[in-house]
Amino acid sequence: MVSVRHCECWHLSCCLCSKPNYSNFAERWHLKILIGVTKEPEQIKNYLSKYHGQKETLTEVGPFVATVDAFNWLVFLKSRIGNFEEIIPEVHAEQDGVWYGFTFEQETNS
Repeated sequence: MVSVRHCECWHLSCCLCSKPNYSNFAERWHLKILIGVTKEPEQIKNYLSKYHGQKETLTEVGPFVATVDAFNWLVFLKSRIGNFEEIIPEVHAEQDGVWYGFTFEQETNS
Protein backbone atom coordinates (compact mmCIF):
# COMPACT_ATOMS: atom_id res chain seq x y z
CA MET A 1 0.00 0.00 0.00
CA VAL A 2 1.04 3.58 -0.57
CA SER A 3 1.85 5.70 2.46
CA VAL A 4 0.03 9.02 2.15
CA ARG A 5 0.62 11.95 4.45
CA HIS A 6 -1.91 14.73 4.85
CA CYS A 7 -1.99 18.18 6.37
CA GLU A 8 -4.42 21.08 6.12
CA CYS A 9 -2.76 22.25 2.91
CA TRP A 10 -3.92 18.99 1.22
CA HIS A 11 -0.45 18.05 0.01
CA LEU A 12 -0.02 14.31 -0.15
CA SER A 13 3.41 14.54 1.39
CA CYS A 14 4.14 17.33 3.83
CA CYS A 15 6.92 17.73 6.37
CA LEU A 16 4.38 19.17 8.84
CA CYS A 17 2.46 15.91 9.09
CA SER A 18 3.47 13.35 11.65
CA LYS A 19 0.77 10.71 11.11
CA PRO A 20 -0.69 9.44 7.84
CA ASN A 21 -4.37 10.27 7.47
CA TYR A 22 -6.02 8.28 4.71
CA SER A 23 -9.60 9.35 5.44
CA ASN A 24 -9.22 12.99 4.36
CA PHE A 25 -7.43 11.92 1.19
CA ALA A 26 -10.16 9.39 0.33
CA GLU A 27 -13.00 11.79 1.10
CA ARG A 28 -11.41 14.56 -0.95
CA TRP A 29 -11.25 12.29 -4.01
CA HIS A 30 -14.70 10.75 -3.34
CA LEU A 31 -13.40 7.30 -2.55
CA LYS A 32 -14.33 4.67 -0.05
CA ILE A 33 -11.79 2.03 0.85
CA LEU A 34 -13.17 -1.46 1.30
CA ILE A 35 -11.20 -3.84 3.49
CA GLY A 36 -11.64 -7.41 4.58
CA VAL A 37 -10.26 -10.86 5.19
CA THR A 38 -11.35 -14.17 3.79
CA LYS A 39 -10.36 -17.82 3.88
CA GLU A 40 -11.13 -18.14 0.16
CA PRO A 41 -8.87 -15.98 -2.04
CA GLU A 42 -11.09 -16.54 -5.10
CA GLN A 43 -13.89 -14.77 -3.16
CA ILE A 44 -11.93 -11.49 -3.37
CA LYS A 45 -12.73 -11.11 -7.07
CA ASN A 46 -16.42 -11.64 -6.27
CA TYR A 47 -16.28 -8.88 -3.64
CA LEU A 48 -14.59 -6.58 -6.16
CA SER A 49 -17.45 -7.12 -8.60
CA LYS A 50 -20.25 -7.03 -6.00
CA TYR A 51 -19.07 -3.73 -4.50
CA HIS A 52 -18.11 -2.15 -7.86
CA GLY A 53 -14.49 -1.82 -6.83
CA GLN A 54 -11.77 -0.42 -9.01
CA LYS A 55 -9.73 -3.41 -10.15
CA GLU A 56 -6.50 -1.45 -10.48
CA THR A 57 -6.65 -0.52 -6.77
CA LEU A 58 -6.94 -4.10 -5.49
CA THR A 59 -4.28 -5.08 -2.96
CA GLU A 60 -4.14 -8.65 -1.72
CA VAL A 61 -2.06 -9.68 1.28
CA GLY A 62 -1.33 -12.97 2.93
CA PRO A 63 -1.50 -15.71 3.54
CA PHE A 64 -1.92 -15.22 7.27
CA VAL A 65 -1.35 -18.60 8.89
CA ALA A 66 -3.11 -17.64 12.12
CA THR A 67 -6.61 -16.19 12.44
CA VAL A 68 -5.36 -13.69 15.00
CA ASP A 69 -2.76 -12.35 12.54
CA ALA A 70 -5.39 -11.73 9.87
CA PHE A 71 -7.68 -9.89 12.25
CA ASN A 72 -4.80 -7.90 13.78
CA TRP A 73 -3.97 -6.69 10.26
CA LEU A 74 -7.61 -5.70 9.82
CA VAL A 75 -7.66 -3.81 13.15
CA PHE A 76 -4.46 -1.98 12.17
CA LEU A 77 -6.01 -0.85 8.87
CA LYS A 78 -9.19 0.30 10.58
CA SER A 79 -7.08 2.45 12.92
CA ARG A 80 -5.45 4.16 9.92
CA ILE A 81 -8.31 4.54 7.45
CA GLY A 82 -11.31 6.74 8.25
CA ASN A 83 -13.58 6.41 5.20
CA PHE A 84 -13.79 2.64 4.88
CA GLU A 85 -16.29 -0.16 4.75
CA GLU A 86 -15.44 -3.53 6.21
CA ILE A 87 -16.52 -6.63 4.36
CA ILE A 88 -17.37 -9.11 7.09
CA PRO A 89 -16.17 -12.64 6.32
CA GLU A 90 -18.65 -15.47 6.31
CA VAL A 91 -18.50 -17.50 9.50
CA HIS A 92 -16.73 -20.81 9.03
CA ALA A 93 -17.20 -23.82 11.26
CA GLU A 94 -13.43 -24.06 11.56
CA GLN A 95 -11.77 -20.67 12.00
CA ASP A 96 -8.20 -22.00 11.95
CA GLY A 97 -6.31 -22.12 8.70
CA VAL A 98 -4.98 -19.71 6.13
CA TRP A 99 -6.55 -16.24 5.73
CA TYR A 100 -6.06 -13.58 3.05
CA GLY A 101 -6.54 -9.84 3.39
CA PHE A 102 -7.58 -7.36 0.73
CA THR A 103 -8.31 -3.71 0.11
CA PHE A 104 -9.73 -1.87 -2.87
CA GLU A 105 -11.22 1.51 -3.65
CA GLN A 106 -14.80 2.30 -4.58
CA GLU A 107 -15.87 5.65 -5.99
CA THR A 108 -18.60 7.37 -4.00
CA ASN A 109 -21.23 9.77 -5.29
CA SER A 110 -20.50 12.52 -2.76
